Amino acid sequence: MPKHNSDSETTAHDTQQQKSAQLLTRGTNSSTTTSPSSFSSPPPPSSSSSCQPLAPVSKSTAHCDQSTKENVNGPVTSLRKPISPPLKASSPGHFKRASSDLKSPRPSEEELKLFSQPLPSLRDVSNPNELKALFLKKLELCSVQFDFTGPYANVFEKEKEIKRKTLLELVELAETKSGIFSPETYGPVIYMISANIFRSLPPKAQPACQAEAPVEELEEEPRPDPAWPHLLPVYTLFLEFVVSRDTDPKIALEYIDKSLIIRLLQLFDSDDPREREYLRTILHRIYAKFMPLRQFIRMAIANVVFHPFVFETERQNGIAELLEILGSIINGFSLPLKLEHKEFFHRAILPLHKPRTLVTYHKQLLYCMVQFIQKDTSLAVPAITTLLKYWPVTSAKKETLFLHELEEILERVKSEVIEPILKPVFHRLAKCMSSKHCDVAELALVILGNNDTILDALERHREELMPIIMGPLIENSFHWSTNVHELTQSLQKLLLDMDPVLYEERMRRHCVESDSEKISRQVMNRRWSVLEDRASDNNDERPFSSSKDTKGV
Repeated sequence: MPKHNSDSETTAHDTQQQKSAQLLTRGTNSSTTTSPSSFSSPPPPSSSSSCQPLAPVSKSTAHCDQSTKENVNGPVTSLRKPISPPLKASSPGHFKRASSDLKSPRPSEEELKLFSQPLPSLRDVSNPNELKALFLKKLELCSVQFDFTGPYANVFEKEKEIKRKTLLELVELAETKSGIFSPETYGPVIYMISANIFRSLPPKAQPACQAEAPVEELEEEPRPDPAWPHLLPVYTLFLEFVVSRDTDPKIALEYIDKSLIIRLLQLFDSDDPREREYLRTILHRIYAKFMPLRQFIRMAIANVVFHPFVFETERQNGIAELLEILGSIINGFSLPLKLEHKEFFHRAILPLHKPRTLVTYHKQLLYCMVQFIQKDTSLAVPAITTLLKYWPVTSAKKETLFLHELEEILERVKSEVIEPILKPVFHRLAKCMSSKHCDVAELALVILGNNDTILDALERHREELMPIIMGPLIENSFHWSTNVHELTQSLQKLLLDMDPVLYEERMRRHCVESDSEKISRQVMNRRWSVLEDRASDNNDERPFSSSKDTKGV
């Protein structure tokens, strides 16, 4: 029996080795290297993909189209599921921040030979076949990468200028001539774009140890990219390719895939605001034209950008631009909201209130919040609960942003909707009302005195809610700010007109409670003074001995 067991184990081990060898061989045979000249015509699209091309969009349009309507069918995908396999380091769009062990790109000798032979201008070619062949050659030339920040930044100046002029020529052709984007050019165009824009971004302007800087100092000066004169025509050509009528989304979907979307999202961390602006426009056009990618784009924004930003780094430059895209997308959601959209609100939008850099993107975040609550008022309760959970303690500027957002939410719902959380809301407003910062106190008083939802709730639940704000309201009569003092008096008059009996009763009870608190405080101070006197007497009776006396003992 023992011999039989060892033979069976050896056989199983050999079988496992054979399976592993087959898998390795299969993976080696299936892997191919992509180059500009290796693109071929893609296979015909499947019949299940139904996506109509959009009308042409002017390249000067810098703002997102807010008329995009949602039409995504399919199962609800959890945000916690992996959205894509990890990128290979050999891919042209491999993304990572610059580091000391990263080699600077230097063109090879074969690539430099492309610049030795001048190509004719695209304007001088009239034959369509010759024009397409020349277009592909110029795409191959523009796929050569140069260094603009490392040790080769001042080298190959002639080749860089030739490439820049060629890129401008390609952009001019795409803008003036129709039919230039045919299915056989999709691959070379995307390859050239990927080779140029997917690069190593420079390191952050401030190290991670400076993350504890004050909130007022978080807005940094824009850092222009030295390679922007070459990146601008590439992004312009990318935008022309996406919005062109000649680009068939069914066929182009093979090249504008999920991997490219992930790498585009990673580029939103660029320090150059001009690049982020182009990325915002291009990603939104892709979302509008390539309908099968819509659900994936939303999930990728949450998983690739938002979650690492909120729970890990708290440093990301493109949050505001991505929220602008999402604001336009949310505006197009159909009613009633799908479960997937509500899940996105809870897991992607609400956690963005946590980072201390909220001041840099709060305007865009507030727009997304308002869009969601207008479509489903039941989302106001988790939204306000999240605000109370992440309410700032030491930053008055961030506290004013939270108060503004709370006011915007309350203006769009009725008091019955927020009835389960009325007491926590009034407790928070009472604390803000007694703040020594005049802006925080004024905003809290304005919400309590002018918001219809708060006044209606106070009218229906005055016995429970009025005692919460009476104490800070009386204490604010001695506030140092004149505006706060005037708003306090107007709110006191409003409460008096609402229920004079209850108001007078609460005033008397507050006076009694304040008197008893003063008495207890005086008693406590006397006890502390007695203890201090006894401690001083003990120190006088037993003075501290010197070091010499201690050694003698």
